[in-house]
Amino acid sequence: MTADGYGVEPQEVAAVIASLVGDRDGEDACPWFVHLSSRMALLSAALDAVSAERDSVVAEMVAEPGATERSVAAALNITYGRVGQLTRRARQHSPARVH
Repeated sequence: MTADGYGVEPQEVAAVIASLVGDRDGEDACPWFVHLSSRMALLSAALDAVSAERDSVVAEMVAEPGATERSVAAALNITYGRVGQLTRRARQHSPARVH
């Protein structure tokens, strides 16, 4: 799995799952499903928060004096279009924080 060129190894995913979800340890199916669903909601909310913060950081970089979307793209090794996309998303998340 990758996000903007940053990959993760299967063992990294397994370690996060083990830490946040735990082991079934003979748990009956219904309570285990409820537990998994609550962990899934938590992880989804955390992903949304990290994504929004990332968007804001890119927008902050673009707003720096002398910076352009192209210079930020080069610094982050992502495409110019991706910088624009992240900046637009940052404005949607928090219009007051991003100029």
